[in-house]
Amino acid sequence: TRAAVSAVIQAAISRSRALSLVFATTYAGWMAGPLAGGYLMVFGMAAVFLFAGAALLACASFTLLALMETSALPASPQSPPALLKTARQHNSLRLWREPPIRELLIFHLLYTLGVNACYEFYPLWLVEYFGSDSRHIAWLTVYMTGAMIFTSMFVVTRLRARCASLTLVRTSSSVFAALLLLLVFTPIEHVPWVFAGLGMTISINSGCFPEYMAERFAHQGAGRVMGLISTNFYASNMLIALAGSVIALAGSQWSLIAGALLCACAVAWL
Repeated sequence: TRAAVSAVIQAAISRSRALSLVFATTYAGWMAGPLAGGYLMVFGMAAVFLFAGAALLACASFTLLALMETSALPASPQSPPALLKTARQHNSLRLWREPPIRELLIFHLLYTLGVNACYEFYPLWLVEYFGSDSRHIAWLTVYMTGAMIFTSMFVVTRLRARCASLTLVRTSSSVFAALLLLLVFTPIEHVPWVFAGLGMTISINSGCFPEYMAERFAHQGAGRVMGLISTNFYASNMLIALAGSVIALAGSQWSLIAGALLCACAVAWL
């Protein structure tokens, strides 16, 4: 029965559509989180963390209930492999040894360095140049994430049906780099439009690149490939936090400009 249901689901919804919906829900969280945090700040910083903790607790409870049926299934008669042995043999980092994968991962690392420079330093830029408060930053974030949700749900799948994935990745990365550079020189009244454009390009790239990688390197295991893409994102987040904070000492706009240049380098590499 489970196999039949799985076959029906796969026939009813494509991988592209499924990934688009997953990313849309992620972007919805990115919208709701800053918006809630912006308004909760008036009650003190602790209120924000208490709200976040309560949300995660609710999520954990929902997951427990949703997976209860799965946990009731009979255990496999085979003993599970040792954790360290599995991690050593099947970890995603081993894929860096494959030249075709490595070439694309270098692009992705450069690109995500630029994207995370945007994510991490546009709030500082808004405060430094426009004196924005937490609510103003939250609502500007809504423009970006709202565009990401709309694009992921209604645009990405249609574009994928008409254009090659790498063409979309190259184009969206180029536009993102240009918009991020333009943002530094944008008056505050036009910033929401630039934020919406940034959100659209991020969504297109996020919807096309992982699917392309999973399809092209399916023989390596989709889980390993997707895990490596996530690792790239988190590693770039850490690296740009360290480097960007030093650059920001000269002015927060330079961290954003550095992000735009990194994305331009990613496009040139691709």
